[in-house]
Amino acid sequence: MLDLLTDTTHWLSQHPGWIGAALALAAFAESFFVIGIILPGAIVLFALAALAGGLELPIVPLLLATAAGASVGDISSFFIGRELEHLFHDRTEGRRWHRHLDRTHDFLEKWGMLAVVVGRFVGPIRPFLPAVAGAAGMGRRQFIASDLVSSLAWAPFYVLPGYFSAAALA
Repeated sequence: MLDLLTDTTHWLSQHPGWIGAALALAAFAESFFVIGIILPGAIVLFALAALAGGLELPIVPLLLATAAGASVGDISSFFIGRELEHLFHDRTEGRRWHRHLDRTHDFLEKWGMLAVVVGRFVGPIRPFLPAVAGAAGMGRRQFIASDLVSSLAWAPFYVLPGYFSAAALA
């Protein structure tokens, strides 16, 4: 994984126009159902942001790309949850993930729309909450509105530390 990250950052340093797309893709993967729990997204986002800061790329487009990638990952997961709703209720399917799914469902039941916003900042919940929200029948507009707000608030927490550390060293 480290070699892939090194090779990717080397290529991106020679093609900086793709850094925003790489941030969006990393944020998408970090937010996407199940994959976000496996992928070390924080490390990838930090490395890409550090590269961008070292190259002194404008920060606002990078933040927007990161937020957009995160939202697309969440919204895709939300609709996956709607399609796979029966699996969330069938205790014999996907047994390995039930502990995470049950915790996420309880969190969503307790907090509603606020759960979508807060859940974006809770690592183990982040990749499951959108799918559980979809399976639980949360309204599409309600979810998307909450998700857009949370993604815009979340992106700076993952991009700015790397960006400004590299910019300070340059």
